[in-house]
Amino acid sequence: MLLYHLWVNEWKRLLKSPTLLLFTLLLPIALFIVVGFVVYSTVQEELDEVEMIIIDEDETFETKALIKQLAGDRTLAEQIDFINGGADLQKHLRNPKEAAAIIQIPEGFTEQLRSGKNESITVFLNDQIPFSSQLAQLFLESGQSYITSAQAGVNTVHHFYSSELEGKERKDVLQKNTIHFTFLALGRNDLFEMHEGVASGLLSWNDQAVLTGILLIYFLTYILLVSLFQPKENQAIQERLRLIGVTKAKQRLATFLFHISFSWIYLFVLVWMISKQFETYLPFSWPYVFQWFGIAMILAGLFMVTDRLINERASKWFVFILASIALLLINGFIIPPAYLPEYLQAAWLAPVRSLYIGYSSILTHNQWPWVEWIFILIGTGITLLLNSLPRKKVQR
Repeated sequence: MLLYHLWVNEWKRLLKSPTLLLFTLLLPIALFIVVGFVVYSTVQEELDEVEMIIIDEDETFETKALIKQLAGDRTLAEQIDFINGGADLQKHLRNPKEAAAIIQIPEGFTEQLRSGKNESITVFLNDQIPFSSQLAQLFLESGQSYITSAQAGVNTVHHFYSSELEGKERKDVLQKNTIHFTFLALGRNDLFEMHEGVASGLLSWNDQAVLTGILLIYFLTYILLVSLFQPKENQAIQERLRLIGVTKAKQRLATFLFHISFSWIYLFVLVWMISKQFETYLPFSWPYVFQWFGIAMILAGLFMVTDRLINERASKWFVFILASIALLLINGFIIPPAYLPEYLQAAWLAPVRSLYIGYSSILTHNQWPWVEWIFILIGTGITLLLNSLPRKKVQR
């Protein structure tokens, strides 16, 4: 009963400052919207039409046909504009303007392709427009397989057929098959139906983006809540609380319950509102909400332990934010797990990654992550145990 009254008192203290509460709730959302809009506008402006300058030093029928085929591809035409840069490479290098990349097809490229040798195509990326240049790099890296596929076809024909021919007849056959296999390689993607990795246990890009967005908004809100509404130490009040049997451990437990109850309400409303506005990207489900409750308990427990161990305010916040970022990084919330170093993907870290694995089970496999929830409860229990230890024992 005493713990209940302490918890109610925390809520009363929160509601006595409606302006500050409104600031806590709205500032993270406003920051996220403004930053998101700026980033989206920048990316959209850069990617509106990616320009790629082509310096064709070989100038053969095959290279011209290859460029024409790429420029006419309907899947690329809306995003990539191939510009004939003539033969003055240095001029474009000095002043690339809005070009994301400059592609140099070297002299003798077609002849090397016919003979099966890998002649490199030099690419100069424009680091002044990073988003466009990265898109150009991805496109060109995938284009490497076009060339190798074409080479494989040409080499096969050359080995079994055209090597026996001579003179102009051999040249005409090689030219015809170079074009044929190049076009065939460029159109081969129709053979595949692409799906984002479900079996791998990784979230899709849409799910990852929504997850990261909600997490950033909640984390900023929680930091504001704790910093702005943290009770001030008052010796007289502490003396009165001790007289009625209210220990420091009970006060910390009441604060922990206040933090997670606020977080649960906030996260439920936030997820519900986002699912209503963007149902395609985030359909509402109770397991998804419960997983967020687990994150709230872990972060609240982590803060209470940090607050218990460190008195100095700046050091306490530095350690808490650093530990939280490390936890979120290991789980793959900040950087998708596929891009994490191998030592952070080790099997023994699976219990620590329960936060992310739980979302993967819910969103990709439609399963309730009972095992991950057990790990989260164990982690919360450990933080509460540390929080209840006497200060002298913790400091040893």
